Amino acid sequence: VHSAHFIRGSDGSNKVAWEADLPQGGQYSVFAYAEKLPMRGRGGSRGGFVKDFHYSIYHDDGVEEVEWSADSAEGWNFLGSFYFSAGVNKVELSNESKGRLIIADAIKWVKK
Repeated sequence: VHSAHFIRGSDGSNKVAWEADLPQGGQYSVFAYAEKLPMRGRGGSRGGFVKDFHYSIYHDDGVEEVEWSADSAEGWNFLGSFYFSAGVNKVELSNESKGRLIIADAIKWVKK
């Protein structure tokens, strides 16, 4: 599916969640999909649209808060490796941002 959702950057009060029903417990690497966007602001200025991402990764040892800059976005972006139990697991992206826009595309879990 080629789809993504977007919302204005704000204070982090809105969140989107991805859930995966993992068939077995173990160590998984988590990746978020995001590309550098060639968008331009008003008056042709570059930047300001997408600046940063704030993810919460729910795993067996708690919740890991991961923040990274949109400047380093290159397709599948590594968020970290964590232990997940079998069953439904979750990653959230909030609308907290210094930029004008947050784009939510895809998350993947890769068993190590």
